[in-house]
Amino acid sequence: MTQRIILLANLLAIFFLSSCTLRQEFYFNEDLSGKVRYSMDLTAFYQFMNTMPAEANESDEFSFQDSIASVFAVACDVLAQIPGITQVGQGSGDLGPYLEYQFADLDALNATMSSGMVGTGSQSDHVFFERKGRKLTFSPDLEALAEMNSEEFASMGEMFQYQLYFYFDQGLLRRVDSKMAEVAQDKTKVSMELSLNQMHESGEEMTTTFRGKFKR
Repeated sequence: MTQRIILLANLLAIFFLSSCTLRQEFYFNEDLSGKVRYSMDLTAFYQFMNTMPAEANESDEFSFQDSIASVFAVACDVLAQIPGITQVGQGSGDLGPYLEYQFADLDALNATMSSGMVGTGSQSDHVFFERKGRKLTFSPDLEALAEMNSEEFASMGEMFQYQLYFYFDQGLLRRVDSKMAEVAQDKTKVSMELSLNQMHESGEEMTTTFRGKFKR
């Protein structure tokens, strides 16, 4: 529990102090196994650091990068212990530092997102992904969003940007039902991009249902 509290505190500090973009990417296979990647765009932070004296720039940037690596290392250790989760790791990509893992099924995926290690950073019993026949539904954790809708977060509402991407093999999706998501013409990518304020305002409207030729 202590590790989790420290992790979440560090994550919030990193996200908001850097005015960053958090990107969640879900890659689904036909049997609804797949891969998740969480990436952070720290461009705004590095632009800010370039305005600082060289001595401060070097020490603070190192400390900041080291903090991210430490936070992700703790998350990797916890996620690797969840049944059905494999290939847990961290690295640096085009967007910035990332944390990723593979999941065997939706139970494993939901377990990671409700663990408090990723997603909204809240530990809960919420089911983010649910399958009924040929339908896969994503629903946000409204209670977690409500907890973040406070005076402490109000000033950060437009600084923090959230990107949510879902990827499917071509021909797998037949239809997408969503009030907010944008769907690629070939239905291989479904995306939502919004600020923290928009997340609070939208809430349930973020719910998205994917209809496809998923294996039973």
